[in-house]
Amino acid sequence: KSMDMGKRGRRQETCSRAYLGIFAVCLCGAIILHQAQVRSDVGGRDGSVVSNADARSQVSARAHEKGATPRSRENSATSPTANPSAGDDGQAPKKFTEVADVGQVKYKEYGKPESPLIVMIHGASESPQVVREWERTASLLSSRGFLVVLPNFHTNPATKPGSSTATQSIQKVLDQFARDKAQSTNSSFIIMGKSWGGGQALRYLAKHASKVQKIVLVAPMGGEEPSSWRSVERPKIPALLLYAEDDQVFRPHRVSVLQALLPNLEVKTAASGGHKVL
Repeated sequence: KSMDMGKRGRRQETCSRAYLGIFAVCLCGAIILHQAQVRSDVGGRDGSVVSNADARSQVSARAHEKGATPRSRENSATSPTANPSAGDDGQAPKKFTEVADVGQVKYKEYGKPESPLIVMIHGASESPQVVREWERTASLLSSRGFLVVLPNFHTNPATKPGSSTATQSIQKVLDQFARDKAQSTNSSFIIMGKSWGGGQALRYLAKHASKVQKIVLVAPMGGEEPSSWRSVERPKIPALLLYAEDDQVFRPHRVSVLQALLPNLEVKTAASGGHKVL
């Protein structure tokens, strides 16, 4: 009987890991679909629930970027010639950017410099599992033609979650990334946030709407009603919300609040995964 229970536990663990991997691919597919819609490469929206088959087809349809000479305007914490590229899957060298009135913030970078910029914001916990939660998705997106930046806001007291200066300082850091790395004419980029990071993404959008091409929120917490937003100022940019139906932190009633803030919000759900859905 104990052997059967052990086998059952191993099967459940294997299925859980496989499901999280599939959800990461689905997330990439949804983001790429948004990018393709803006470029008029594809037509129509898919359904409101994440479909594994549809997401995989969206991912495979994305052309890979070819050949580039990487560059960085910030310092590398490992090597001045380090080349973070697609497929590093957590092995990208740590770098840091120097921001006026904030100081140094460490980050990882995936992809080629001339690619569309995505900045991903982590959750509030300083646990490595949370800080590095975006890495698998970042690696997948970089291999499909994006430059992905993963700042670690725990590396500076001014940006650290819980700090009274966090929101203001994080916005300065994001502005710096936009100036240094965004390839669009107005230095705009895609912003993504998970949990606490989702709230920070919303706050940045509230004050810098012209800098945000799209916003992706995964089980966002806080920042649902930035005081600077007015009913006539709701941003009309493409927006995507993803969460797991069994998440005990992000509750479904928040969806209607986010839909009121973001008129073009598309909602996708996963059947399970909890708040650690990534």
